[in-house]
Amino acid sequence: MIAFGFLGQESLLAQSGNSISTTKSSSLLSQDEGPFHRQLKIGPAVSYFNYQETNLMSIKGEMIGLNLEYFSKKLSLEDNWHFAAGFTYKQGNLKYDGFRKDESTLKQIPYEFNGNKINLYQIYGFVGPYLKWDDFPNTLVIPQLGINYYSLFDQNDSDPYDYTREQSYQSIPLRLDVIHMIDSSSASEIGYYFILHPSFAFKGNNKTAGQFNYDQNKGYGRTMGAYCHFFQYQILLEYEYWKVENSSFATNSNNSAALVSSSTNYEPQNETSYLTLSLSYMF
Repeated sequence: MIAFGFLGQESLLAQSGNSISTTKSSSLLSQDEGPFHRQLKIGPAVSYFNYQETNLMSIKGEMIGLNLEYFSKKLSLEDNWHFAAGFTYKQGNLKYDGFRKDESTLKQIPYEFNGNKINLYQIYGFVGPYLKWDDFPNTLVIPQLGINYYSLFDQNDSDPYDYTREQSYQSIPLRLDVIHMIDSSSASEIGYYFILHPSFAFKGNNKTAGQFNYDQNKGYGRTMGAYCHFFQYQILLEYEYWKVENSSFATNSNNSAALVSSSTNYEPQNETSYLTLSLSYMF
């Protein structure tokens, strides 16, 4: 039997001899303390970042940042909807490994640069119902629909061969959380989540300052995470991956003339991944 709520109203549906209802049962989730009753979390994060353009270049290295998230306060099992909104910022001086044009021969030659400055930020929001099975009274499942904006800014004044570049991804992601309460006295719980940024709900853009804007609207992303709450602290391990296909056309930033590519694409496909470990304090 599965129990779920809808906008604060109780419902009772017969289905193969079982019922679906919002009836509150005895469980650790109904305690007055615990992570479900917090509303804000903030804390530092460290990440390993890896950006690849196949057979062309890569940018790799460590980043540090800050996570901030506000989420709905669950006072009891009769509270039916979960809402979360957050902001993530990361920055680092990474290693560029690729090619540059040799001014004398006009040929591409290997080039490395340590100190490639990257700034990355992400803004997101999710909403979805709490689902609870009576056979698992200490576990919640939360399917969610969201909005997401991801931006990477690359600017290095100290590198004579570098240029300003900004990538932005907009998506409508699907998210699924599974949360299990372990101990109410220490407010301990563990959780897992998976986020999919599907190709049909994705829009990408790669902007080179003073040159071209590249529309890259074929791509997707996915995120997997696991976390543990203990008293008012959260430890989170997260892996995020994005794949963006070749651009179909570019727009000249100077005269806004659309340039339709034929045999070659103006911006190649790329992959971005990063592994993040964070520690947050929950209020």
